[in-house]
Amino acid sequence: MKEYEILVGGIEAGKGYGQVKPGVDAQSPHILTEIPEEGKEVTVELRDPGTMGSFVARVVFFSDPAQFPEGERAIFVEQATRKALTESPWAVRVIEVIEDADDEVEVLPTRKLSLGERKGTLLKDMLESREEKRRQRGE
Repeated sequence: MKEYEILVGGIEAGKGYGQVKPGVDAQSPHILTEIPEEGKEVTVELRDPGTMGSFVARVVFFSDPAQFPEGERAIFVEQATRKALTESPWAVRVIEVIEDADDEVEVLPTRKLSLGERKGTLLKDMLESREEKRRQRGE
């Protein structure tokens, strides 16, 4: 029987660790803002605490594991503090694992600088450095 962690609560974009703003999430649209209603299907990110791997799935939660004994277990964890939000694990039934579509990325070609361009850049940088040192000395 597997046990998963479900992150609850969003960390505001651009803020440091532990600064929580409910309803706003900078990392994933599948992180819950509150513990879901049991028996309803939701799309959520499940994380395996053993491997720290995560995946998105359509699931149904049950607060009483006896209602769904063959299911996996889920612990709701506050995203900012990693503190458990429920006293005991809930049962979770994974309906479908949603695979991430790999987006194709086109790499732009880079032009290699010729030897003359590299020498020119080096010479320019050296002259600028020498002028800066003269200004600092007051010459």
